[in-house]
Amino acid sequence: MKFYFSSADVTQLASFSPVERRQIIEMAASKLAAPEKLLLNIIKLLILIPPFIMLARIDSWWLFLPLALLLVGYFVIVRPITLYFVVKHIDEAIKQFKRTQG
Repeated sequence: MKFYFSSADVTQLASFSPVERRQIIEMAASKLAAPEKLLLNIIKLLILIPPFIMLARIDSWWLFLPLALLLVGYFVIVRPITLYFVVKHIDEAIKQFKRTQG
């Protein structure tokens, strides 16, 4: 499977607006099996907890370093991992999205 860094990179979602892509991705994420959801959430926690621990221990201007790490961790690591898990359910989610749109 291929890693996608943005929902715009997913070929099936190219014709949709950013808001529609987000809704479709949420629908696809709801179709993940329980073990996949568990694994995805554990990965997110492993990435996001260390910067929050650093935030709790720092009380000076160095506070911005963990915040930067948090943002980088989310957009560069967590988002592609989420898309990696969700992409196999995209076609089904697009069909569901089109049914709900009328």
